[in-house]
Amino acid sequence: MLRQIPLRPRSIWELEKSLYCPLVGSCLTSGDVRRLIAKMDPELGRHGSDYALHRQMVAVVEQPGPLRKWLQRRLEEKHRRHATPFLQTSAPERIRELWHKAAQEGHLDAAFWAVMSHPQLSDTLRNSLYGEFHILAHEAMHEKIALQRQQLHHEESLLVLRTRLQEEHQQRLKSQSELSGALSRNATLGQQVQLLEQKLLQLEATRTRQDHRAEVEALKEKILRLEQTLAHAQSSNLALRTELDPLRSALQSLRTDKAQQAQELAMLSQERGQLAEQLYLASPPCATEQGALCNAANCTESSCCLAGKCVLYVGGVTHMRQLYRSLVENQSGRFLYHDGGAGDGRQTLDQVMTKADAIFCPIECISHDACLRIKRFCQQNGRTFVPLRSPGLSSFARGLLSTFADPALVQVSD
Repeated sequence: MLRQIPLRPRSIWELEKSLYCPLVGSCLTSGDVRRLIAKMDPELGRHGSDYALHRQMVAVVEQPGPLRKWLQRRLEEKHRRHATPFLQTSAPERIRELWHKAAQEGHLDAAFWAVMSHPQLSDTLRNSLYGEFHILAHEAMHEKIALQRQQLHHEESLLVLRTRLQEEHQQRLKSQSELSGALSRNATLGQQVQLLEQKLLQLEATRTRQDHRAEVEALKEKILRLEQTLAHAQSSNLALRTELDPLRSALQSLRTDKAQQAQELAMLSQERGQLAEQLYLASPPCATEQGALCNAANCTESSCCLAGKCVLYVGGVTHMRQLYRSLVENQSGRFLYHDGGAGDGRQTLDQVMTKADAIFCPIECISHDACLRIKRFCQQNGRTFVPLRSPGLSSFARGLLSTFADPALVQVSD
């Protein structure tokens, strides 16, 4: 089967002026812009701020000349691999399918360039996808801020654990040192007892009991005292061992807590990095020289409004409950939470489900039995059941958007 020859993308200067800023800011890195500007103005390319270079590049689009041709060539070369599938079709369904795939795989910059420069795409579809791209910028910003706060909290907790671990380690070293000293003293006492016993045997063998009774009795008393001292030392050793065992257990527990905290911190750092990349790719338009947004006349902000709908979130990460709540209440919704049975109980779950319009469940943080029970309840009572792949905020935000968003609300003026 022959592949369809891809269409040639429109030149950036052929598009609406309101697209120059978001295309330059979202589809090129600051390094790309700096290298292009350096071809025209090496001094500005080396020392200019990222914002100054961005403004200069947006202005270049309106100026005929070789620099804007270099800009067009860089956009086409940079995004050719991921933009080509868009340029091989004009079907709206296929375009949306490719758009959502690019969003999942982290190639929204290429998808944005392909859709905006597509020569045969309808204004309705182009404006709709532009609106989704614009909203993603705001959502990514909110999620990044929340994750930064959460990461700071975990870093502080990790510092406390490290301090406690160091203190427990020092205490363990001290106890081990005391135990070693006691064992050494015990060994010395044992050697002294053996020497005295040998001396006693020698005395008993070479002298008669009548002649040396006093000396023998004195030696026996000394041996008795040494044996008592040894018994006391052994008792002290046992007490030290008893004290050391809980310290070892506590040390192991702290190490386990530290590993769990480090793992969770790594997961949050990874998600924060992903959100930061999405935020960079979907950055909002910058200000013009007059201080107004460069595409303010063409930008209409809209959001996923829940209009008072009640959202129940079952399972997930318990200490992220307030973040889930903020995400729903910021969209004019009501939020309920249940931990899935770990502490809130089965009867409580049955009660809160009756109040919800939609129930969201991260499948990796809830039991299979609870998930099936929730699904059956939704089927029997006309509720919306939304399984989530992960307990992250981005997954929850996508679930809310796919469940409640009205496509008619996402528009961009011509």
